[in-house]
Amino acid sequence: MEFPSLIIQYFDIEELNLKYYVGISQILFDCSSLMKTLNMKTKKQLLDYIFDLIEQNQSKYNLAFQIISPNHVLNQDHIYAACYYLKRAFATKTNISNNENIELLLYLSASRQIKVGIDRFGLNTQVLKDGKLLLCAISEKNNVEKSILDVNNKLSGNEIKPFHGINSLENFTKIKNLFEFNENQIFTILSSNGIDISSKNLNELDLDALYLSLEELIFEEMALLSLEKININ
Repeated sequence: MEFPSLIIQYFDIEELNLKYYVGISQILFDCSSLMKTLNMKTKKQLLDYIFDLIEQNQSKYNLAFQIISPNHVLNQDHIYAACYYLKRAFATKTNISNNENIELLLYLSASRQIKVGIDRFGLNTQVLKDGKLLLCAISEKNNVEKSILDVNNKLSGNEIKPFHGINSLENFTKIKNLFEFNENQIFTILSSNGIDISSKNLNELDLDALYLSLEELIFEEMALLSLEKININ
């Protein structure tokens, strides 16, 4: 089985002597059907099964693996940036969590609070019911495709194109509000990027420019988080 829409990106960060692969795939899966196949009565049982699956996958392939709720992921660069900061944190011993896959959620959410990271980007029974999941593998070896394929097979998932059709004003507003950015922050970034903001109405501005401004603000929050050097685990 192949994953035609699987995204694999190689990173070589010379200043930190870091070389790693990031694999991203989005799948649809039928929660009720999988529960029936596994003879499970509750979504909590399925959630525990998936958490065990993540741990087994990490041990088997010697990598970091996480299943992410796609609801608040801005784009693939949002994930790439979070992966960079988690790898940087462990390389410089400034990690917040002792687990790379938890550190990923913290940087995705730009928060040092594990509960916030899990609430915003982690799994829960509602995410399972919705049936849309992002699979992310981070490895120093080129084995991320095998890792993702392994998990997808166990979830009986159907691959869909990651991040397809997510650029909308509604999605922009949802993510902006989640990170508690205000319109003045957005306008400041837009203005610094040479965008005409004379209308002062987000609805009238270019959607791509809005997404780029939001991306820049999220990355700034990640960078600030990376400067905090307290390990809470």
